[in-house]
Amino acid sequence: MPLNFPSTPVNGQQYTDNNAVMWEFDGVKWNVITGTANKMFSGCKVTLSSNVALTATSTAVTFDVEQYDTDSYFTPSFPKRISFGRDAFYRINLSVYTGTTGASHSIILKKNGTTTLASAVIAPNQFTNYDQILQLTSGDYIELYCSDSAATGILTTGTNIEITRVGLAQGTNVSSADAFSGVRTVVASTYNTTNTATAVTWTSTEFNQNANPAGDFYWTISDPTKITIGLTGFYRVKGEIFAGPTESIAISVRKNGTTSIANTAIPTNGYAELDDIYQFNQNDYIQLLVNDTTSTGTITSNTYLEVVRQGV
Repeated sequence: MPLNFPSTPVNGQQYTDNNAVMWEFDGVKWNVITGTANKMFSGCKVTLSSNVALTATSTAVTFDVEQYDTDSYFTPSFPKRISFGRDAFYRINLSVYTGTTGASHSIILKKNGTTTLASAVIAPNQFTNYDQILQLTSGDYIELYCSDSAATGILTTGTNIEITRVGLAQGTNVSSADAFSGVRTVVASTYNTTNTATAVTWTSTEFNQNANPAGDFYWTISDPTKITIGLTGFYRVKGEIFAGPTESIAISVRKNGTTSIANTAIPTNGYAELDDIYQFNQNDYIQLLVNDTTSTGTITSNTYLEVVRQGV
């Protein structure tokens, strides 16, 4: 039966043919999204069946319970590793819980045995979390290294690693439904604030990829305070804003310059985390505004704002 595409499609418009195959218009041509109209979940979660005793030497943790695993991320022959088989963007959600014994617990998440993704030092009976989106390539793997300065600490069974594939890296035969779409903007150095709420000028991005080939990047150097939405849909807005040592900071995330979607205050040397899902329309834009009371405040260079498309 012949295809009967809409005659005047708009960027991002979808069409389902008589065989239940879904197509999407990218502004130039129609692309097959999926033959089932469903996006397949890809992820893994591993946990511990019992507490793990730590020594003074940093050692990779052996996970032994597989809660779920859709794409062979975890294998019993490499129980310390989570491995990645496709070039894609992945959400890494690590939760670490310590027991009541020990002293100073060193927690390190490593990629490929050498690259430190995150590190923390925590006391007994505490919790730490790492929740980030990373672009990884086929063959990459992550491991959790832990130690305790007193050699008597433990990790409890609440400790886990959860992996979710957010989207594929763009390339041949990657549909716009499966491709990653999102951006993380950062500031390169300490950023001065004033007593007037002013949009942060982002200096670069860690990733900036629009799943729609005809869409613009979310962030451009020509409009450096804004993250602009290219397609109506649902987006996860996540950020961490770190205040410097001189003054408390007020922050506001605004849509289209006027509509506030998040507000909070950060004490000196403190930080705030944003993490929520919003529905945005095409061409909406998002800004992070900051101010203090004495015009002596700063936000530090580990501050970022991330917007990732969850679906349309």
